[in-house]
Amino acid sequence: MSKKIKRIIPTHWFCLIIGMYLIGLHKSTSIGVSTPLSFLCLNTLIPRWGCANLASWTISTLMVLYVLTPVLIKYLSKIPKHWLLFTALVIAALSMLLNMTLYDPKNETMFWFLYISPYFRIVTYSIGILLGLYVKGASIHSKDSISLKISLIEIAFYILMGMFIYEFHKVTGYWYTIPIILLILLSVNGSGIISHLLKEKHVVRLAKYSFSFYLIHYPILITVRYIIEKLEITNSTIILLILLVSLISIFIVAVLMYHFIENKFINIQIQFKRIVIIC
Repeated sequence: MSKKIKRIIPTHWFCLIIGMYLIGLHKSTSIGVSTPLSFLCLNTLIPRWGCANLASWTISTLMVLYVLTPVLIKYLSKIPKHWLLFTALVIAALSMLLNMTLYDPKNETMFWFLYISPYFRIVTYSIGILLGLYVKGASIHSKDSISLKISLIEIAFYILMGMFIYEFHKVTGYWYTIPIILLILLSVNGSGIISHLLKEKHVVRLAKYSFSFYLIHYPILITVRYIIEKLEITNSTIILLILLVSLISIFIVAVLMYHFIENKFINIQIQFKRIVIIC
């Protein structure tokens, strides 16, 4: 986990600086009052969390959750294994119901609390830990318990709700939790189509660049939107081509960031440790 953080933080800082430059250049949106806090990964602790790179909110929230991970694992691991999946599904269902009850698109503070802040994100993070504890050594074909079949039926029920009930989509993105649980379960035994797809070398290679892609996409796309509006481009074909070029550009930048920032920073740290040891 510490290695992952060491990789992420330099990329996070770089994208914030790029975001400040691009947004300051065309002034299409606000840089955000919490940009200084975002450098310290603290901006999502307060309602006014906006910064130069809105995609970086995940970093701040994850940092808090990483700190809490040992405590969460300590207490969640006390739940009997045959109850882990059921507990994860119950927590997911309750979080979605709470979102459907409290979410108000006009209330920015409520949106921050339910979707951005670590105070509520700890719910989905805990679901991830529960699933991790459950799938450890488990198999989708094993006679683990009858609760697995019940849980799969429950998952199918939630997916149908998400497809056919409009109100279900007011959970600010939390409805995807159930399908994701299903995907994890289907890949547990390592022999299914999903497992083979995730292990495919090209998919693994692309996954290395995914976080850099995610962090840099906002500053670039917000700039592209500004250019389209500034030049008053309305032709849908041209806009589609611009977006396609933008996506290719984001991917190229993400690859460069991975090799020249993430990996470079790790190598510098390794060399520095060697020098300290020699001294």
